[in-house]
Amino acid sequence: MKKNTLTSIVVPVKNRAALLQELIESVLAQDIASWELIIVDDGSDDETIDIGMRYQRQDPRIRFATRSSPNPGASVCRNEGLKMAGGDFVVFIDSDDLIEPDCINGRVSAMLSDPSLDFVVFQGGLFVNEFGDYEEGVSVFGDNADHIDRFLELDFVWHTNAPMWRKTSIERIGGWKESLPNRQDWELWIRALSHGLRYETFDQPDFWARLSGGTREAMGMYQKTFRYAEGILMASLACSESLKTSGLLNKRRQRAIGGNYLLAVYTMQDAMHRRDALQTWLMLYRT
Repeated sequence: MKKNTLTSIVVPVKNRAALLQELIESVLAQDIASWELIIVDDGSDDETIDIGMRYQRQDPRIRFATRSSPNPGASVCRNEGLKMAGGDFVVFIDSDDLIEPDCINGRVSAMLSDPSLDFVVFQGGLFVNEFGDYEEGVSVFGDNADHIDRFLELDFVWHTNAPMWRKTSIERIGGWKESLPNRQDWELWIRALSHGLRYETFDQPDFWARLSGGTREAMGMYQKTFRYAEGILMASLACSESLKTSGLLNKRRQRAIGGNYLLAVYTMQDAMHRRDALQTWLMLYRT
């Protein structure tokens, strides 16, 4: 496989016109030309569609599509983008984030260095208004051997933007789970590790994840809803099944998943769904 191997960059988007433009410009600034950008709109009613179509007309490597499924959600859009992807490698980027000019080049080099790799994971930075205004990084990788345990214990080892996937590898494990209202990335990573996908981590930062005040406030409100609690429960059950099927569900991981179940129940109770919380806890206790 040559260095000019095509990479597909898949971006789900909804009502982020100005921020999407910044992301597209960061993709156009890549120091290699062998990429395609696939933007899948999730039902925007602002200028997002106009901006996406304008860039599509300007550069043939950019494709803008609207979600074809009647079901909304970022995971649905990511899977539709994955089906459209013509590259050997795929990167999923959030629509409000940015990538460094050497992002795709560096990741392709890493993948080409070992054809047995299913994905590679890179470091990233966080920012609010401009690069450098937030000191913490996105990921602390440590030893690969404990990544499943860290994810289960809600130590999120890497960000959605961080991996580059071999397309055939992510297709082999089924892509994104569209039924989950949240924690889709968490479930995907644990499923990938449960399937034994081979990967390496690299400490070079090559992307920036935005921490906007509005996003944090909205997420804080969402995390108190019944729907969020339902997502925790559904994702935790899916992770438990993946680990059990792979023979990797040990006592430590059972306890960690139990902690996630408990978090779901407490969230239901906080959302004033006490009867649902009690019924859920009884169901989990019996199983």
